Amino acid sequence: MAYTQLTSEERHYIETRHKMGDSTTAIAKALVRSQSTVSRELTRNRGARGYRHKQAHAKAQQRHADKPKAGQVDPGTGGQHQYATGTAMEPRTDQRRTERRRQDGCLP
Repeated sequence: MAYTQLTSEERHYIETRHKMGDSTTAIAKALVRSQSTVSRELTRNRGARGYRHKQAHAKAQQRHADKPKAGQVDPGTGGQHQYATGTAMEPRTDQRRTERRRQDGCLP
């Protein structure tokens, strides 16, 4: 089964059932989701006024937009790739790759 993010409708359902006093297990079973998913959702997206589905959805979308994307080139590193760990490729790896491309005729 592929992972899918919670939808706005699911977050609204979580908010409604949570306010009714239902357990995270009962909510998760109704949504056919893991209990830990519902528990994390309620914990991670709780604001000063408790869990609110619109605020929770906006926070989740912002977190998704802010996370680093794998394989993007950072101009500050001289063109080296930055991965999720935030470390640049080792110079030897770049050197070997460049040598291989020259041997294959891809580089002058």
